[in-house]
Amino acid sequence: MYIDFKNSFVYKADTVLGIIAGILSLYMYIFLWRAMLGESAALSEMVTYQAFGIFLGFCYDSGVASLVGGRVMDGAIVMDFIKPYNYAASMLCGSLGRMTGNLVKKGIPYLAAAFLTTGFQVRMQTAMLLPFLLIMAGNMFLYWLIFFCVGLLHFMLVSAGWFERVMKDVIKLLGGSVIPLWMFPGFLSGTASLFPFWILFQLPQSMLAGTAALDELGKPICMLFVWIAVLTATAYLLWKLAVRRITVQGG
Repeated sequence: MYIDFKNSFVYKADTVLGIIAGILSLYMYIFLWRAMLGESAALSEMVTYQAFGIFLGFCYDSGVASLVGGRVMDGAIVMDFIKPYNYAASMLCGSLGRMTGNLVKKGIPYLAAAFLTTGFQVRMQTAMLLPFLLIMAGNMFLYWLIFFCVGLLHFMLVSAGWFERVMKDVIKLLGGSVIPLWMFPGFLSGTASLFPFWILFQLPQSMLAGTAALDELGKPICMLFVWIAVLTATAYLLWKLAVRRITVQGG
């Protein structure tokens, strides 16, 4: 975990470009919402909402699907089968190191720069702090599980890099990262609410923007841990299936 944390600081240009891209994206969203909402209190809420949506994107990006897929495609995964450790736990620790590194090198500097240039306000109530931290801890594990499962698909599909890209876009769209689900058409909003993606983005964004109520958090927290259980079982089954039918290229 510590090694992955240190390695995340190696590419300084990536850090700078990531922060700049985040600020530019935020301003693009601000111009969009200003055109739709005008100068109003709702615009101020949406600026905070969007600022933290981009921040969450930095926090969640662990790269686990690419790492697992790369090791399958170059044959290095064979060595993981004979090492005396749990592969999933090892990948999780590495991902936590990278997530923490992204938070420190990109997330926090981005928030500071976004605050200085936009003056967004955090409207979360003090009573929301502990539920927010619980939800964020669960969200980081849930996001990792989703893409660990995507990485394991490389065993069956040989190359699933395209699926990783599609999943990232689907999660942001159906998670309400850019457009909150309450602005979606009824059918699409109802469908999206069945998946856990909105818990990854819309829920914490709404909490920070002050548009979520404390008494509304029980259902999403229960849903979060149910999906964690489901995806943990899915990852276990995919791993067992992968071990049986592994096909390695290279090596």
